[in-house]
This record gives sequence, C-alpha cells and structure tokens, in this order.
Amino acid sequence: MPALPWKDEYKINVAVIDEQHRRLAELAGRVHEVLESNPQGGQEVRHIVDELISFTRLHFTTEEELMLKYEYPEYEAHRAAHKQVLYRLGTLAELSEQPMRLATRIDPDASDDWVTSHLLDKDAQLGSYLNEKGVF
Repeated sequence: MPALPWKDEYKINVAVIDEQHRRLAELAGRVHEVLESNPQGGQEVRHIVDELISFTRLHFTTEEELMLKYEYPEYEAHRAAHKQVLYRLGTLAELSEQPMRLATRIDPDASDDWVTSHLLDKDAQLGSYLNEKGVF
C-alpha cells in the first residue's frame, strides 16, 4: 500500500492540479514501497526520486502559471513554499545515492504532514480562489 494513498478530500476542484497531485502521491508512495521491500533500493530508488523531482517541478510550474494568470494574491508566499519543497526533494536526491540513509530519513507521517500543511491548506486556498475565477 502506498505511504500516501490518494483520498478525495485532497481534491481542490481544479482538474489539472488534482490529476498532478494524484501522480505526486503515487510517486511518493513508490519511493516508500521500494524502500520497504528493498532498503538497499539502489538505482530504482534514484530513478523514482528523479521522476518525483521532475514531476514536482512541472506541477509547481502549472500552479504558478495559474496563479499569475489569475492574479492570485498569495502568489509569492505559495511560490516560496514550492521552493522549500524542492529544496527538501533535492536533499532526498542526494540521500538516494545512499539508500540505507534515505530509508531512515523518509517517514510516511512526514508525507502526511506535507499533505495536511500544503495541499489541504495552501493548495485548497488556491483551488477556492481559482474556482471563484471560473477555473475547475
């Protein structure tokens, strides 16, 4: 079972963002699954972490373009939160070179905390704002 299974409560009612969030949850879950089944992980972990970072960048670009297009008033704060997430993912990429260390640093509860603090708070606010602008 993925460390971060998708739940309907994570939806922000903007289709493109919801689809990307689902994919991000899947990729994060795959990292956990590989490390659970094989703590040595190796190239497989590095490949998934690289894919997670690449897709996260694409997702953040999507959100930031929508924020700019619809003049989201919390753009700068939301963008700063994105930079923090990318920094943390960069740390995971470095650790993926040493899977045993990575396995001890990845905590499913931390993933849940990120969902609660970012997706259910910041992205939910963005979703409401975009919905008011007619974006679904």
